[in-house]
Amino acid sequence: MVRLRVWESRASNHAQSLASPLDSTPQSGVTVFSPPRATIALSDNIDSSQTSPSAAGTSQGGSTAEQKRRSHIKNGFETLQSLVPALANNPTNKVSKAAMLTKTADFALKLKTERQQMQEEADLLQQEIDALNTAISTCQCQLPATGVPVTQQHSDQMKKMLHAYIKDRTNQNWKFYVFSQMATPLFDSFNGIVSTASIEELYRTTQLWLDQHCSLPALRPAVSNSLRTIGTETSILSDPQSFPEQARHAVNNLQSTSSQASNSSTQSGSDFHNINNGL
Repeated sequence: MVRLRVWESRASNHAQSLASPLDSTPQSGVTVFSPPRATIALSDNIDSSQTSPSAAGTSQGGSTAEQKRRSHIKNGFETLQSLVPALANNPTNKVSKAAMLTKTADFALKLKTERQQMQEEADLLQQEIDALNTAISTCQCQLPATGVPVTQQHSDQMKKMLHAYIKDRTNQNWKFYVFSQMATPLFDSFNGIVSTASIEELYRTTQLWLDQHCSLPALRPAVSNSLRTIGTETSILSDPQSFPEQARHAVNNLQSTSSQASNSSTQSGSDFHNINNGL
């Protein structure tokens, strides 16, 4: 017990020697202990050194995020300024962000309206295309299976062209007259059989014409008839020297006969047209 009291007394005296006179206020029988100021300052420095790195890191991270956000906003407005014509045409004029957004909205609305108009025009054009395709299909269905019939006037015109060609070539070389006498029946049969309604029809009817009129069994009698006609209507057998002049004379008469037939056909067509008008 005596040793315990002595230790308590020494501890109390030591505590009083460390305490500052300003920090201890003697009360009745109570001793207040205040730590030295150096100890308090040291603890404050320790606390501040422990908490400052985290606080500094948070502040720096927030500043970087804010800079990125502002950079994105700036880039976005620069892009708008380059895309919107009202802003791009006046790059030196300073425009507020609110005005830039307004002009951008107006430009977007204009583009939307133009796109709707173009879509409507495209729909109308597509409808016209569909209508034309339907009309073409209807017209093709109404055509004959073997093609459009050749009118008499068209046939006469083709014969007139053929006779003009025969005349020109015969005047250059009288031997062509012999070939023309054999080729004319083939031309007439070709003109009556071959159809030009389509590529497939042209191929089919041409093959049919070749099989019917250009095979050897069909050509032999046709050539024989042509040569027989030349032998009976000209002097090629009795006086071959005069045959070239007779050939030229024949093609000249053929051309004049073709012209008369064509004029007669044209006059008949005109008379028929006048009769229809009169009715």
